[in-house]
Amino acid sequence: MAKREKVKTNREKRARGQEGKKANFLFHTYFFASLRLCIFASLLLFAFFAPVFAETSVLKAGVSIDKVPKELYGTWRVSSKILSTNGEGLFKKDSVDLWNLSRAGDVITLDNPFSGAKASIIISNIDGNAIKFKKIGDYDGQKLTDTVQLVLEKDKFKGVNNLKLDTVSEIDGKAIQTKWATYSLTGEKISGESIKWSEQGTGNGK
Repeated sequence: MAKREKVKTNREKRARGQEGKKANFLFHTYFFASLRLCIFASLLLFAFFAPVFAETSVLKAGVSIDKVPKELYGTWRVSSKILSTNGEGLFKKDSVDLWNLSRAGDVITLDNPFSGAKASIIISNIDGNAIKFKKIGDYDGQKLTDTVQLVLEKDKFKGVNNLKLDTVSEIDGKAIQTKWATYSLTGEKISGESIKWSEQGTGNGK
């Protein structure tokens, strides 16, 4: 009798052990299946939203050149009047220049026939007819940065130019001295627009 009970007990232990192994196997199977499902869902979400995130970054990083009002292009007579500076005697108090703004492909160039200066500009913000752009030039160990904010009014504009002149070290290229000046700007258009499309030929001016 005792022997039968012992055999029965051993059978029950083996059965419980097999049930435990089966439960453990099912748990791991469902766990890893759920984990794979979560990873797959995450990859799907990333694939769906990644283009949105990329597009947002691009829009924040720069401004599409196609958003520039065509009225900006052309030749302007620009009057500048100094408002403030930390470089007395270094910058002109008043000046009159010619700006020729033209586009070739994806590049906007500002050409000043009076000074002979010519450089591409970087558009940093456009809000309707309000435009902000930057122009950088290097001259014999000095870097001149113009940051222009203007508002177009048909064939005229008003704005401000924050000018910064950095004297650059020949050793490490860092600025060792900075002079700045702020000018008020008024512009009057002399002639129409100048736009060249790299793939479509040359546009007609006004």
